[in-house]
Amino acid sequence: DNKKIKEIIASGIISEEDLNNAKIAKGSWYTYAKKIKVETQVQNNEKDSNINSILNEFDSSVTLPAEELKTVIITDLFYNVNDKITVHAIDNDGNSIRLIPNTDAINETIDSLENKNIRSFSVVKLKLLSENIESSYLEDKLWDNNISPIFIRNLSEEEIKELLDYDCHQAVSDIFHDEIHQGNFVKSKVIEKSMGTIKISKINHLEYETNDQKECILSFIDEKNEEYNLSVKDYTFKNYLNNLSEQRNSSDQINDLIKSKFENRDLYLRIGLQQIAEDIHWLYITSVYSFPDYEP
Repeated sequence: DNKKIKEIIASGIISEEDLNNAKIAKGSWYTYAKKIKVETQVQNNEKDSNINSILNEFDSSVTLPAEELKTVIITDLFYNVNDKITVHAIDNDGNSIRLIPNTDAINETIDSLENKNIRSFSVVKLKLLSENIESSYLEDKLWDNNISPIFIRNLSEEEIKELLDYDCHQAVSDIFHDEIHQGNFVKSKVIEKSMGTIKISKINHLEYETNDQKECILSFIDEKNEEYNLSVKDYTFKNYLNNLSEQRNSSDQINDLIKSKFENRDLYLRIGLQQIAEDIHWLYITSVYSFPDYEP
């Protein structure tokens, strides 16, 4: 009883020195528990089974005259540095692929009247060509976009979230397995993985300029507390911002609206790379997903 001991010392019955001489030191073992997220092999197998079920759902053979089509899930539609649309997808084996069109008419292919439903997380059938591509990205596959993609259906919100969680990383730096320089670029001549998903812990701010360029920069903090300021190239998200701009909302009003929408939602970002020099690959936000959806 510390209080009684202090009173005894204060009364002069014993001194601090007497007390120290009477102390006995002995060791004790303690066990501490920390709650962590651990996925068992059963859980992993169940997750893989669910994903494979989605990927293989539409893998029946569909052919056009002398031309076989491939089933893929489009995961990303985004603008590249030349303001042309780039398409990223997952094939029925779960492999991540970048679809490189064999003609320049990809914008017309995506925006054509019969393909208005083709957006991120659409299941489609299209033709992949067997020719090798000279590229720094090992995921690149040549796509014959002279043949219009066949739209099958859009994934449900639950399926989209399941796929995002399947590919989710704790931090941007975990996606590419390469050092990220100055928070903006990866330096490498060969890129094994050019895109991945993170679930962010905080948005610092959004900058959207209602000028001719319609540039959008999102500042965020990932789950390893690393901060990034990256350009948003998401085709659907930028069209949404442009529509808000056409409704005579100012840049500040749009920025405040988007930030308020994201505050109480689960927010996922798809982070991708775009080659701007022989061995320099710039980081972009290729897709923005919120649950519930940010669009009304």
